[in-house]
Amino acid sequence: MNTKERKFPEPQPFTDKARPPIALVPVESSQVDRVGYDEATKTLAVQFKHGARAIYHYPEVSPEMHRAFMGAKSKGVFFREHIKALPFEKFPADPEQNDVQAAAGGTTQTPVEA
Repeated sequence: MNTKERKFPEPQPFTDKARPPIALVPVESSQVDRVGYDEATKTLAVQFKHGARAIYHYPEVSPEMHRAFMGAKSKGVFFREHIKALPFEKFPADPEQNDVQAAAGGTTQTPVEA
C-alpha cells in the first residue's frame, strides 16, 4: 500500500514592511474572505475566513489570472491549484477588520462563558 504523508509548510512570519494599500472586496467563498488586486504592480491580495486572517500579497500575478480567480466557481480550489505555491508577503490583519468580523459573529476569538 502506497500512502503519502501530507506535509504542510511551516507557518511563515509576517513581513516587516508596511502593507501597500490594496482595497479588499468580499467574495463568495467558504475559504476566501476578501480579494484585492493592484494592476499597476500586478499584486494580488488575499485574506482568508479562518485562522489569523492575515493578508497575503502575491506579486507578479497577471490580470488574466486575477480575472480567472475572481470568476472561478470555487475560489478555494483555484487558489490551491494556481496561486498557493507562488511567492508571497504576509501582513497582519487590519485590527478594525477583526472588530467588524467579531461584531458580525465571525471567527475571531471571543471569551467563552462557563
